Amino acid sequence: MSNEIFIYDNNKYYQKYLKYKKKYLMLLHGGDPESDKKQLKTDIEAIKTKNPNPTNYNEYETRLAQFVKTQVQNFLNTHKADITGINIQNWTWKEIVKKILESQPEKIDGLTKSVIGLRQFIVDTLLDLIFFIKDDCLSKSKSQEIVCEKTASGSVGTNANLHSDYDLTITGSFTISSIIQIFNSVIFKTFSKVSAEVFDTNIYGYSFLIPATLTLDNKNWKYDKISDPQNNDTCKPKPKCHYTLYGTDKNRDQDMWAYKRLVTMMHNKNNSLLILGTKITIDMPTTDQKQLEYIKKMKKFETIMNDKKDFSEPNTNMLINALSEMNFYGDDTYFTQGSFLHVVGTLFYYSTLKNDEKIKLLTIQHLIHSMIENLAYLIHDIENSLDATTLTPLQKMNSVFKASKYLQRFINAYVLIQNKINKKDLVDKEIYEFLWR
Repeated sequence: MSNEIFIYDNNKYYQKYLKYKKKYLMLLHGGDPESDKKQLKTDIEAIKTKNPNPTNYNEYETRLAQFVKTQVQNFLNTHKADITGINIQNWTWKEIVKKILESQPEKIDGLTKSVIGLRQFIVDTLLDLIFFIKDDCLSKSKSQEIVCEKTASGSVGTNANLHSDYDLTITGSFTISSIIQIFNSVIFKTFSKVSAEVFDTNIYGYSFLIPATLTLDNKNWKYDKISDPQNNDTCKPKPKCHYTLYGTDKNRDQDMWAYKRLVTMMHNKNNSLLILGTKITIDMPTTDQKQLEYIKKMKKFETIMNDKKDFSEPNTNMLINALSEMNFYGDDTYFTQGSFLHVVGTLFYYSTLKNDEKIKLLTIQHLIHSMIENLAYLIHDIENSLDATTLTPLQKMNSVFKASKYLQRFINAYVLIQNKINKKDLVDKEIYEFLWR
């Protein structure tokens, strides 16, 4: 947990920073956010002292929800001249963005910074305190340091805009499902909506790459082949190392998950496809169902993690497919291990490496899965942009341009395939042969 307002009390320069930070937040959000945060931490500590082994987290959730409501109401009061007709009951990120874009042009930038800052302040504060609440996120030492971490994906801070989501992945514990449940419950108690609607925020647990700062007892996880090319449990340099799962080279279930992503992106037109002789039909869950099922599938994954601790490929494949099953119920997630290793692994975690190094992380099957999933997202985003009746022609073109990131990822995967097999061109027959040989 971040202890920034507590651990540097004797540092005069830090105190000066806090003074200006406090004024800045008060100007943007209204009220006194830092004082509210400090009081919230005091109240949470008191609840934990009174009941160190709770059977449920209702008391914590009620206090956290009160904090969220106060911050949002202060924001609305501060900007009531520009953001009209919005209250706690009808607040959604989509409506807030619409109101800001409809405001006077000279005010858009300031309002944008304010609401993005508000979102990050609320989400970060909630997660930091939930980490403190959960004993699984505390080290076993006397100091009980927070070992859980949150990692944001996409644009954050000054790089974020109104169309940027704020998605975070939690690591450091193998009971992450309960952390996400508390967070989701707090948001729902406050707004009667899920976090994706409220803040364009999704909290994810577990992925196909786990930072190596976490000690793993489960033997199916190994250093990835960039962190440790020899797989001899060495990790250099440590800050860049990650664990991953290595199953069979040809995982037919992962093929099906790649095509399921394609089906879900086209479900408005057709909810089934015939792929490799297999008809894939998907019943699309509602938003509320997705959140509940995501937690349920995450708990299934956690059960496998606790029960299976050997090196055999069947158990590794079981974990890989359990993650894909969980991701099916996430928002804007890649289903396959290949897409995640390619996009998050080579384009973010290991973005500074040359292609000859990046391809160590991936098989050809991984890269083909990434091509399929990114093609699905590209088609989906372009169709949605062009079909939208509320967007101006310029906004439609901007949306299409933003969707081009999936085309870039598609092309990058193809280039890495070429690099992987040292060929200048691939035809369908060759791709199929390399996939199944």
